[in-house]
Amino acid sequence: EGERGRLDIRPQGNGPALFFSSGLVQEGRWERGEGARDPFHFLDRLGNPLRFSPGLTWMTVLSTLDRVRWESGGTLAEERGP
Repeated sequence: EGERGRLDIRPQGNGPALFFSSGLVQEGRWERGEGARDPFHFLDRLGNPLRFSPGLTWMTVLSTLDRVRWESGGTLAEERGP
């Protein structure tokens, strides 16, 4: 555990990602180098850099996307896991 009971996560390398913005969801990938100050890079499914809407951006780190679900337009758009 890290400071104040938070998990001490140091993401490096790359992995799958879901991006939620302006009521839409996109699948893509994140990448980050090995250095502690290396920036994150967020890419769409084609490998293009993802552009975020102006304002605050929140990031949540999960060990797996297996149980992620969301609704779009009042209907279930996607469900992963059991």
